[in-house]
Amino acid sequence: MNNAYYIAANSMLCQEKMFDVISGNVSNINTNGYKKTSVSFSDLMYSLREKESEEGYAIGNGITVNEYRKDFSYGDLKVTGNMFDLAFEKDGFLSLSDGTEQVFTRGGTFQLSKYEDGFYLANSEGYFLLDEYGDKIQVSDEDGAFVIDINGNIAFKNSDRKAKLAINSFGNPENLEVLGNNLYKAGNGLKENTQDADIILRQGSIEQSNVNISVEMTDLIQAQRLYQMNSKVLQVMDEISGIANRLRK
Repeated sequence: MNNAYYIAANSMLCQEKMFDVISGNVSNINTNGYKKTSVSFSDLMYSLREKESEEGYAIGNGITVNEYRKDFSYGDLKVTGNMFDLAFEKDGFLSLSDGTEQVFTRGGTFQLSKYEDGFYLANSEGYFLLDEYGDKIQVSDEDGAFVIDINGNIAFKNSDRKAKLAINSFGNPENLEVLGNNLYKAGNGLKENTQDADIILRQGSIEQSNVNISVEMTDLIQAQRLYQMNSKVLQVMDEISGIANRLRK
């Protein structure tokens, strides 16, 4: 009987964590570049029970959260026409650095940020876009406007200077550590993609959230039903315990 209490209560705690994940996804449905979070569960240890006349049997101890993971499926692109907006149509990550730490992003809105000897392409958090050599990308008044092609090559309107963005592809992007604001850093076991990556960079576009509201609502209904079912189990077990205690008297 105590085991039933434990299993039901533990399952309710897991569903509460599912509620938190769904709430986070839904609240970021309009956040550009947001990647939905998913949670997976695994069985807790089974207990082997023996019977005198028959073979033993196993009783489970419920479930627990196994891991939280980011879903890196592609979001739809929204055309903005802003030359500082960058997004990947399919695979790809841009490299950025704040001078001490290298991070990655799927894109976003960038700007010209002043740093020592001039203006450089950076995001609003102070991370500078890096070129293929790992250097910051400077944009001077003489360079004028710039155009970035699908491969990350940068051409300036008023000069012959060329540059190319550092573009990365990972075979297991779920191993990236989330920093927030569409930024990630290399996590344990992160691997460069050794296959031909399908990379198409779009200037003047923003990647939207990949959250599907229909899927989130379906998951929410399922989690609510599981929560209610286990709550009912606790209620029934409490009633049974009450009856048993009265019979002892």
